[in-house]
Amino acid sequence: MRETIAHILRQRKKEPVPVNDLTPAAVLVPLFLQKGQYQILFTQRSMEVREHKGQIAFPGGMREPQDVDLQFTALRETEEELGIRPEGIEVLGELNELVTPTGYHITPFVGIIPHPYEYRLNRQEIAGIIEVPLDHLLAPQNLRLERGEFFNAQTEMPYFQYKQHVIWGATGRITRELVELILDFHRKRAS
Repeated sequence: MRETIAHILRQRKKEPVPVNDLTPAAVLVPLFLQKGQYQILFTQRSMEVREHKGQIAFPGGMREPQDVDLQFTALRETEEELGIRPEGIEVLGELNELVTPTGYHITPFVGIIPHPYEYRLNRQEIAGIIEVPLDHLLAPQNLRLERGEFFNAQTEMPYFQYKQHVIWGATGRITRELVELILDFHRKRAS
């Protein structure tokens, strides 16, 4: 699966989104192998953070002036939030940029993180972690689409259910893009 995802991300054409006056940010979609199955690690934000309190998210945040690029931002934030050192992360590629109603222009990176790993959670930002099997997210019955208004336009908003957790918002959109890329790759290979 690692090679498949790296191939998909290398071969696809990204759809850039104009930055305008939005705040540049980056996240890491952390994948790891556990007992022969790939998992995605999500975080649950604490109730102490300024925005997105209690939401399911990927590690990440806004670009700092000293960050050399957005990949650096994603890796720096992952270390700050989870304690995973950047040199232990294998970045496979990027997903499409996206914007949020809260004013962020996000670039998502997909990477393999070490496992097992002794995470050091920044408790001011992260209340906990959620490990979701990739196969669960690839199963169509675990995705719900709801019509909603997004930047003054009607669109389908994805919601993934995993146990008591609901993955939605920007995190749901990023997850859906990765899932759709993988499913599309397998559909094309099967035909």
